[in-house]
Amino acid sequence: MKNLQKNYIAKDIISKQLERFSFHPYTFTHYIQSHPTKLRNEALVHFKMLILLHGAFDIISNRKQYHVSIPGTIIIIEPLLLFDLSFRENSGVEFYYIDFDITSNSDIGEMTSILRPQPINILDDMNHELILSLFAEIDKKIIHKSAGNYYMVKSLLEYIIAMVWRTYVNQLPNFHFFDLEKTPQEKIVLGCVNFLNRNMNRYVSVNELCRVINVSQSYLYQCFMSTLNCSTKDFLTSYKLRRIAYDLVQNQLSIEELARKYGFTSIYSFSTTFKKYFGISPLKYRKEWLLKDQVKDYENNS
Repeated sequence: MKNLQKNYIAKDIISKQLERFSFHPYTFTHYIQSHPTKLRNEALVHFKMLILLHGAFDIISNRKQYHVSIPGTIIIIEPLLLFDLSFRENSGVEFYYIDFDITSNSDIGEMTSILRPQPINILDDMNHELILSLFAEIDKKIIHKSAGNYYMVKSLLEYIIAMVWRTYVNQLPNFHFFDLEKTPQEKIVLGCVNFLNRNMNRYVSVNELCRVINVSQSYLYQCFMSTLNCSTKDFLTSYKLRRIAYDLVQNQLSIEELARKYGFTSIYSFSTTFKKYFGISPLKYRKEWLLKDQVKDYENNS
């Protein structure tokens, strides 16, 4: 019998950093855009990972434009980033995307730093065939509601984030984790987000945020406008409502339970606020999402 060399696996710097975080996937979606369109001023509550299957699109953020056209390209977008998404081709665009969160013992400032130095990360130099096959395999498992889907998606996220970090370490000799400075305005916005995350079960006013962060209303407004291009008040509303929208489609809580969970005084107040932002009632929003899921299941099984 031939003796094979035994290779011991030691924890390297990337592996040690990854162990500090926990990845939580929320959605895995196979998306097809069949005609040219443009989505403006999108802002995410969660991280988003996309992988292009077919076609091309542009992402525009902070006066930078990223063109994505190579199948197998991975795009990772961090939360709270304002961006436009433009689909130009008549032939259509097809991609997978995963919405997910990252938690650690630290705050959201460190969590969003996980992907720096770029808030939008585009990787087009990985093994495209391998990446596409992994996503396709998970898509099949999810369609058939196979056991272990959550763990498979979680493991895929960890694998790709490790690849992102390895790319940075190889390309940037002086790169260090989590030491990239944020502007004072970004730090204040992240402080507000941390406070909101801890107080989702009640109403938080602009005045309260100013007291907690210890800044004036006018300066806090400037911070949000320079960082996210929206007012403090608009952000307070949109951030909570986008979290609620995810809860609506991911959980089976009743409308009354959701209203209580997010600190609304009544179902009427909750429904009115939700409808004013999304244009439809919470119940109709949930029904339309479930209907899309059923149509997708039917198309995949037919």
